[in-house]
Amino acid sequence: MRMLRFPPPSPDLVIAAHAAALRAPDNALTLTVHVTRGTVTWVGAVDEGMLEVSDGGAVPGARGLIARSLATGAHLWHCVTPGPLLAARSPAPTTVYAGSRPWLVVGRLDTGAVLAAPVNDARGQEKWYAPHLPPGAVPTPEAKESQIELAHLWSLPVGSRDIGVVAAGEQARLREALLTYYR
Repeated sequence: MRMLRFPPPSPDLVIAAHAAALRAPDNALTLTVHVTRGTVTWVGAVDEGMLEVSDGGAVPGARGLIARSLATGAHLWHCVTPGPLLAARSPAPTTVYAGSRPWLVVGRLDTGAVLAAPVNDARGQEKWYAPHLPPGAVPTPEAKESQIELAHLWSLPVGSRDIGVVAAGEQARLREALLTYYR
């Protein structure tokens, strides 16, 4: 976990992936959480190659714990650019989001960190867990059709560069897709 710019408080993580993610063998990202006394303190969709299996205790309802932090916070629906997720000189696993991309803030942890999902080019790829947004709904210079990768949440520090807010007309639909995915 040392290769992450925004690492968890400890390497003791719990898997919180959706059951349907097990049917995606071509994607090595796995949603993980760090939980302290029943509270989520960190979230990240990390490359499975970065994880070590242990016989530590499971946290029942880890997805439900994430759900409590969704659709809340002062930065909700803002697009931010936190920069790369990996530290500067880290060997890069190929499936961890690289470079500077927009992320959509979809919630807030009790620690103050925001929960954000990556914004990708839709390129016509329909995914039930990645709602599409029309061109211009995401405040980026490209203004193209985008998709929000709800399965790949990260907790990011407040203070990432804010580039604007998702179009107001899209927010209710995004909220419903988000809460449905994390039920």
